[in-house]
Amino acid sequence: MLQAAEAQSQLSISRLRDLLTRSDGRLTPLCDPLLANVGLNRWLAKDREEAYSDWLAWMLNELKSPEAALEVLRIRDPELLRRIRGMSYHFEREYHIPLYGRLDLFCRFEEEALIAVEIKKTAADVADTDKQLDYCKWLKKQTARFKYAVLLAVGATNEDDCKGFEALRWEDVCIDLRRMLPGIRDRLGVVAAAMFVAFISAVESNLLGLVAPKEGKYGWSLLYARTADHIERSLETRDSETG
Repeated sequence: MLQAAEAQSQLSISRLRDLLTRSDGRLTPLCDPLLANVGLNRWLAKDREEAYSDWLAWMLNELKSPEAALEVLRIRDPELLRRIRGMSYHFEREYHIPLYGRLDLFCRFEEEALIAVEIKKTAADVADTDKQLDYCKWLKKQTARFKYAVLLAVGATNEDDCKGFEALRWEDVCIDLRRMLPGIRDRLGVVAAAMFVAFISAVESNLLGLVAPKEGKYGWSLLYARTADHIERSLETRDSETG
């Protein structure tokens, strides 16, 4: 039985290494986020949600493209994208709403759209989401044509847990950012792209529990398989778009 487990783990490691090699190839001179030895994943390991919110806001603003920023948040309404094309924007941190509290991230696209984002390091069903009901009341009173409220959390989320917000998984955000990395590298430069790589590495390591291959860790075959599936999804998305 032990030999069978080791053989299965070796297959998982081999598949994962092949996928990491493919990912490295498309990111040169960067590397795959799970192989990035930059320390950010350790710096953020015990940090609160605010640290992840700060980095995500920086990245969304650094993209300097409303279409790209909303793609990361999986807001894909064609009419909205048509109306905000070319607009300047800025995702604010800790946006104060009188009487209700502070939104983790908030962005206004002139009079066309409002985007509210709440960020959790855990699954929504174990996070404090009650305040989102008040945020939704506030959003409904606003006059913008389009209004979106997004809850970014770990794992699958049901509607009741979201309290009026749309569910967005960290897993999907990382996959979309991975897909965008070559374009970010070419448009913003290697230094800025490296910061994106570091953040993806932190989220995948700390929040999603994904791992790079480690010698002798035969009991990690399920983790290797889950990590390989994650990387393969990002590569398949890219392949479908380019081919």
